[in-house]
Amino acid sequence: MGTGGGRKRDQRRQIAVLLENWGLRPDRLVPVKTVWRVMTTGGTYCLKPVDKRSAKVRFIAAAMEHVRRRGLARMAAWIPTVRGEPYVTVREDLHFMLTGWIAGVEPHYRDPLQLESIAQTLAEFHLASQGFRPPREDHDRNRLGRWPDRLASRRQELLRFRREAASRSAPSAFDRLFLEHADWICDRAGRSCEALARSAYGRLVKEAAGVNPLCHGDVATRNFVFTPAGESYLIDFDFISIDLPITDVWRLLRRTLRHGWKIESARLMLRAYSSVSPLRPDELRVLAALLTFPDQAWASIHKRRGGPPGEEGSDSDRYDKLRQALSHIREMDACMGVFEEAFR
Repeated sequence: MGTGGGRKRDQRRQIAVLLENWGLRPDRLVPVKTVWRVMTTGGTYCLKPVDKRSAKVRFIAAAMEHVRRRGLARMAAWIPTVRGEPYVTVREDLHFMLTGWIAGVEPHYRDPLQLESIAQTLAEFHLASQGFRPPREDHDRNRLGRWPDRLASRRQELLRFRREAASRSAPSAFDRLFLEHADWICDRAGRSCEALARSAYGRLVKEAAGVNPLCHGDVATRNFVFTPAGESYLIDFDFISIDLPITDVWRLLRRTLRHGWKIESARLMLRAYSSVSPLRPDELRVLAALLTFPDQAWASIHKRRGGPPGEEGSDSDRYDKLRQALSHIREMDACMGVFEEAFR
């Protein structure tokens, strides 16, 4: 019975030793999701593990410092160690960063003021990211120009799954649901790839190549903190990369509206974003092409193909997610017809 408590005490001792790198002696350590809340007499901090290889962590640290130096105040910026380093390495694939603890709540997708605030913070981040010069090493964080191939690959996966599901002698409930809508899903994926090819995506990539704009890469409400003062702070930069900012706007829309696509909410966020960093018509056409792709449907299929066979609970969960994705796509379709008019 004492084993679990002993492990926790050992873990806390290890964290306390780790914090000596910042000259900190914690009064209290509280695990919160994947991070540690560090309370000291001098303030409260967030200790975050970064399970990436060293080259990627150096990229993340350099990118975070760039946007901080360029004036992005509403972010969780890293605090240097006593040696002036941005992080502490435990092993090649595990590092720790320390930031200040930002008090607040996760924004709610149904609150217009909070949606407006996070859209503006994202735009501020994108503006501050311009002119980034990455470390000179192989970090595989430049994603400019990759989306046509990515979407084409995902479309091929949808087509393969349609063939596999149709060939099964005893298709599962998930297979049957997918096959019922497979033609529509695959057609939509094809239209998305064609629309992206017709758009100004290639030209925008060439323009961005000299600017190196950064994308957060994991834009979801869980990676914003809405403070009591009514401000939104951006946190968790593990997936930051060089890419077109419009791809982050795509993530913002599809993730904040996945519980129900509302044109009023989409218009609100795009206008809030544009009030800080105006979106051009050619960027909106790229956004429309990306939104057309049945990404949630693909994700449910991709996870199913990679998951252990015969897990009924997992299949049931994926069935529900696919059903929700289909409903979400239809809600979005009702808005797409007036896309350009609504968002100009």
